Amino acid sequence: MTSEEFEHMAIGLRPQLLHIAMNFCHDEDDAEDIVQEVMLRLWMRRDKLDHDVTSLACKATRNMCVSWWRKEQVRCVVPLAEDLPLEESRQTDDQLMMDEQIKLLQQCIAQLSRSQQRLIRLKLFEGLDTQEIAAITGITPRSVIVMLSAAKQKLMETLVERTWGQGPSTIDN
Repeated sequence: MTSEEFEHMAIGLRPQLLHIAMNFCHDEDDAEDIVQEVMLRLWMRRDKLDHDVTSLACKATRNMCVSWWRKEQVRCVVPLAEDLPLEESRQTDDQLMMDEQIKLLQQCIAQLSRSQQRLIRLKLFEGLDTQEIAAITGITPRSVIVMLSAAKQKLMETLVERTWGQGPSTIDN
């Protein structure tokens, strides 16, 4: 890929990569940094790239976002609950409950097939619409809708089963 081809490709691809990064980190400066790093890495390998690098760039952006998130988690330090005022302690409890719910959701997603997991993650965690998912996966938009519907149904069944055991009939009166 020539420098001119790369520049043209980068101009068209940049908004999509920024969208992915913003959905992940919710901070414009961090998203810009992530996209800049991805573009730099693509630039360094431009002589080995094909003309359509959309899926590669999207994947690299998601990977960079995960790396960014891991670094941010290391930087976070949570004070001990006994040192917190009552209101901050409640917020910590809410955060723990939210973390448990996210962990449960991730465990239930892991029960899905690989293709269902991929579609759910693209839709829920990256906030992509049907057209974007179709472009990334190479699946028709109609098939994406059908497959997402089936994945959501299976996910809901798994969540209900994990939350309520074998169903409401197992609850003692």
